[in-house]
Amino acid sequence: MNVRTTSSRASGGALLITLLIAGCGSTAPHDPASDQASSASSVMKTVSVEASWAYDIEDQTLVAGASDSIFVGTVLEKLDSTSRMADLPETQYTVHVNSVLKGDVSGDITISQQGGIDAEKNTLLLLENDPLVEAGSAYLFTAVLDPKVGWYTITPVTGHQDIPVDTASQLEGAGRGRAAPPELQSVTDMRIAIENEVVPSENEVTPN
Repeated sequence: MNVRTTSSRASGGALLITLLIAGCGSTAPHDPASDQASSASSVMKTVSVEASWAYDIEDQTLVAGASDSIFVGTVLEKLDSTSRMADLPETQYTVHVNSVLKGDVSGDITISQQGGIDAEKNTLLLLENDPLVEAGSAYLFTAVLDPKVGWYTITPVTGHQDIPVDTASQLEGAGRGRAAPPELQSVTDMRIAIENEVVPSENEVTPN
């Protein structure tokens, strides 16, 4: 099965230009904790979705330039999922913002991650094998706000870097200034990227 579709950053808050859903995938026992509607005995097929990007998502200066919000946050709970693209599920979560590096974001917000469960096909679709974030975990998020729905769509693949939960809690209310040393290297690297951010060109396309 091959499905090709398009999305814009304006409509989906995404970096995604095209999707190619390949027919190959892996079948593995499904963890019921990730989907309470499934029984422990169910088997779910996992499919990786190949994508082309509007820019190099491995370049943190470009990611910083494209993101209107960058923050450390703790995932509180998974929400009922709503998708804005017919061929790609999205998964929403409530996230508590612990510390902001860029943007105007605070308190508890809704983030959306591209990828999720297609219940009709009993399939978990992951964008470039990007694992879904987990409730109870903390991350350094880079995201774009979709004002139509009020969600912060995180950058695919590179937009959620693991942060120890206790470290995220210690950053509470720290503001944009550098935390007392030692600061996590991932946070320091992102601060440097923000200082040197580059806004991607609308005409720039990075192939797979």
